[in-house]
Amino acid sequence: MMDLSTSHVPSESPDWGDDIRVIDHDFGWIIFIFNLSDDELSGTVPEWLRPIWIEAVREDCILINFDRDSDTDPKFRIWHW
Repeated sequence: MMDLSTSHVPSESPDWGDDIRVIDHDFGWIIFIFNLSDDELSGTVPEWLRPIWIEAVREDCILINFDRDSDTDPKFRIWHW
């Protein structure tokens, strides 16, 4: 599982795309990751999430946990909301 701060999410109500499984928790979200072709990635995963998604797949993760108390990662954009 990749664990990241909610600072890497663009808003309190982000666009997760149509086919992304997301579970809310008290301090953020958990999303389920699966390998996608480049075409599927661009058609399924919102642009803001793609770099994180690609890195999660590269690291063999099946989940991304966005939690307010988790660390930020300098590889990914930080949003201020």
